[in-house]
Amino acid sequence: MNDLDSSTTGYSTYASSTANAGVGWTPLGNSTTKFTGTFDGDSYSISDVYISVGTSVDYVGLFGYTTGSTIENLSVLDITIYGGDDYTGGLVGYNSSSSVTNCNISGNIYSCDDYVGGLVGYNSSSSVTNSYSTVNIDSSGSSNVGGLVGRNYSSSSVTDSYSTGSVSGSTYTGGLVGNNYSSSSVTDSYSTGSVSGTSNVGGLVGNNYSSSVTDSYSTGSVSGSTYVGGLVGNNSSSSVTDSYSTGSVSGTSNVGGLVGNNSSSSVTNSYSTVNIDSSGSSNVGGLVGNNYSSSVTDSYSTGSVSGSTYVGGMIGLYSSGTIQDCFWDKTTSGLTTSGGAETGKTTIEMYTLSTFSSVWSIIGVASFDPLSPTTWYQNGGYDYPKLGWAYVGYEQLEGNVTFNSTAIEGATVYAVDTTNNRLYNKGDTDASGDYSIGVEKGTYHVACEYDSGTTKYNAESYPFVSVT
Repeated sequence: MNDLDSSTTGYSTYASSTANAGVGWTPLGNSTTKFTGTFDGDSYSISDVYISVGTSVDYVGLFGYTTGSTIENLSVLDITIYGGDDYTGGLVGYNSSSSVTNCNISGNIYSCDDYVGGLVGYNSSSSVTNSYSTVNIDSSGSSNVGGLVGRNYSSSSVTDSYSTGSVSGSTYTGGLVGNNYSSSSVTDSYSTGSVSGTSNVGGLVGNNYSSSVTDSYSTGSVSGSTYVGGLVGNNSSSSVTDSYSTGSVSGTSNVGGLVGNNSSSSVTNSYSTVNIDSSGSSNVGGLVGNNYSSSVTDSYSTGSVSGSTYVGGMIGLYSSGTIQDCFWDKTTSGLTTSGGAETGKTTIEMYTLSTFSSVWSIIGVASFDPLSPTTWYQNGGYDYPKLGWAYVGYEQLEGNVTFNSTAIEGATVYAVDTTNNRLYNKGDTDASGDYSIGVEKGTYHVACEYDSGTTKYNAESYPFVSVT
């Protein structure tokens, strides 16, 4: 078996832009004759597939309609899809009672109707596992649009998967899943691409209905009109647990750094650092825009927040429900009030472990044990709390400081995390000029400072140091 691409014999006949009178590839399986078998790509790739159909054609993708099938170990590279009515996915248009495992896809999808996903358009009673998409989706008139899965429905699951492409749709639009619906789940997954839509727009999930999001995150920019969230646009009769969002969010109503609208649902052990620019908007909160008959527990937010009416550092409009053991940074948010009964803290207080230790399961990073993890850990004095599942390891960053071949004792050494350009830790050199600073695994900018009263020393010892 070999990789298949534009140089493969038969490409121009079956998969090129001139194949089938300009329609291109004919998907495997449709509503009449579904694909029911097993396709094991054996880690090979299929590249340069082209599909161009009208908006009256359903079930579009490399596979159009699967049921009871298994697709695994396959890369689909540089696929191009124009058009399609309902159920368009780069790999599978409609995935019913089937599984997709260890698959990935890249390319572009344009101008479809509804149920559009970079990997799977409609995932019904099915699973997507250990898979990812870098597909860019430009389909602003479509609903149920997701960077990986358009609609995840009826006890379906997305696990250990991610998407990085930009996503444009209308309602129910998400960076990973457009609509997570009816006892379905998103777990251990993330998205990083920008997302734009109208209503129910989220960095990870647009609409989370009677379903769950767990141990997941999003980092892209998100824009929409109503029910717009950095992680989830609309969280209805659902749960968001141990998850977080970063990036930026804008909208006109019910806008939240983590969740836009939280209705009859729960948010637990989660946080947002999203900056919200929604001047003139209503129901805007650093964590949740509108909280109705829902609970928010052991969570926090730090991003800047702007809006017009019902604007809060953590909760915008608090209609009803329970807000317990939650915090927001009143310094960085620019707001001293919030819906609910919680109290804002200064950045210094938010950096302090004791602020959280009496009410949360949290421990200092140097004492964190991945074999018996707490929910949270914190690099106290330098950073906000982080979720235990995101812990990457703690090591000693070691080195030596000399000046004119002479060891410098008492120099202060700073380790700056290059991911967020924030001081992570600092320490002093000993009589031999040696230093040892505890840091999480990552890449650091190291700088030294020394002032003996007569001699000043300010230099970089190692501009960038990776700790693995």
